[in-house]
Amino acid sequence: MKTMKIRNWIYLGLGGVLGAWMASCGGGTFCHAQQTLIHVPLPPGTTLNHSGTLIRDFTGVVVTYYSPETNLETFDVARLGAAKETVDLAAFSLTDAAIVNALVADAGRGVKIRIYLDRGELQAECRGDATCARIPLHNLLDLPGVTVKVKFSKVLMHLKSYEIDGMLVRDGSANFSEQGESRQDNSATFTSDLIAAAAFETKFEEIWARADNLTVAEGIKAK
Repeated sequence: MKTMKIRNWIYLGLGGVLGAWMASCGGGTFCHAQQTLIHVPLPPGTTLNHSGTLIRDFTGVVVTYYSPETNLETFDVARLGAAKETVDLAAFSLTDAAIVNALVADAGRGVKIRIYLDRGELQAECRGDATCARIPLHNLLDLPGVTVKVKFSKVLMHLKSYEIDGMLVRDGSANFSEQGESRQDNSATFTSDLIAAAAFETKFEEIWARADNLTVAEGIKAK
């Protein structure tokens, strides 16, 4: 078993599972009384080098909130509002005005934004209008630095996720809609785990690169 300290974390290689414990004591000493255990699968390609140092870092901070007890919109708006460089967002539905306004403000600060949408839901929300003037999404279309693509296939694009600055990932069951964020029984999980961020990046780049992706106007008109 290899044990090593990177930044504030102790890492132990344990049969394909990475155990991470926060250590408040220094010098690589393991503090049993203060351990907080988080297990994550060791992903393909993530290995220990000869000195026992992880090739890929791991921070392991995970927080989950639930609606309707908590208005998830508050957390989404705050985190999106703190973006500095990039936002990659995959949304089954994107109709929450406050979230769209946060993205518009990001674009105004020069943040590069990529948005990937579900075709069927987009058609239902825009009702044949290629400009989507009826919903807040309209305010994002054609903004400098904002690119929107639509999945061609009728198989649902059901993600409700985003990544900010390659570091913070949001996932969960809550759509980016007023009901999804504040009225329905939903969850939103935020993590700064860099392994989770890398996994999201891989998935997002895969769906973003699909050869049959559509523009918003094409998605609305598609049969």
